[in-house]
Amino acid sequence: MDAGTVTGSADAVVHMRSKDLSALEEALDKVRLAPQVDHTRSAIVLSKLVSRETA
Repeated sequence: MDAGTVTGSADAVVHMRSKDLSALEEALDKVRLAPQVDHTRSAIVLSKLVSRETA
């Protein structure tokens, strides 16, 4: 899992990977229960378009 602050309408973006939708729902529920989380919006990546290697 990775997370970072961002500009725009969201305060942060969290990237997470799960083995299936059930595991994803469980992880999202945990995030939503955090006291500092007001609301969430989710999107699922269907395919990777660009991959860049970092040095």
